[in-house]
Amino acid sequence: MVKALKKDEVSSVLNFSIYESYVSKGLLNQCEVFKFNILNKEIALQSEIENSFWEAENLKNSQGNIQYFFEVLDLNIEDAKSAFPLLLFNKLLEFVKLTFEIPSDLMRQALLTFGSYYTWHGHTVRLNSNRYFLGIAPSFYGSILNTVESVEKGFLIEFLKDATKNIDLITNDEVKNWLHQQVEDYDYDADSIYSLIDEHLINDAEFLNFMTKKMLCINYDNDEAYLLAKEKVTGEHSYQILIAKD
Repeated sequence: MVKALKKDEVSSVLNFSIYESYVSKGLLNQCEVFKFNILNKEIALQSEIENSFWEAENLKNSQGNIQYFFEVLDLNIEDAKSAFPLLLFNKLLEFVKLTFEIPSDLMRQALLTFGSYYTWHGHTVRLNSNRYFLGIAPSFYGSILNTVESVEKGFLIEFLKDATKNIDLITNDEVKNWLHQQVEDYDYDADSIYSLIDEHLINDAEFLNFMTKKMLCINYDNDEAYLLAKEKVTGEHSYQILIAKD
């Protein structure tokens, strides 16, 4: 590709389309191609868009991959014909910086109102349970957002879509108010242990904080859930009962 650029005396790699045959899909996947095409098309806003892309990619939760930004904004990465919504992109960026980038108990409580996003972490025959993990670091949320489609990713995407749509001005106070509102409006299903778990974690910050550092266990019969502090080889366990259905 460099040889082709030199031969044609082209200084900008943004003329990428000319050299597509030189570039492997591993080096420039569809998302990278989409970004190149946007920058190549939006000449007047090129610098501003590029800076926003860089800022989003440098987030701890993004880990260089911002395809989920385009998914939240319902942008088709196979089509760069429409005008790029830079203002909406920056609005989403500011919200992510105040939530996933600096996760708080309030954020995790609000996120649970959109669904159970905790991830499976194996099972234990000794405790007759499946184990789940609810992460506390920005990379936990990024690891979900940067994977292929999953139920958990869907909850996070919907959370970001709803916030971007319903918060007029992304400030720390406005974001906190919106998060509090999600918690206050939450309605749960009393017949589902998963919904009961979410309700308990949403309304009890102490349990939620404990869970982010430990494991959530749900027994195979789905009638008991507890927070596991430590599982010892001897069979002795340290846990706090969360839900025990009659």
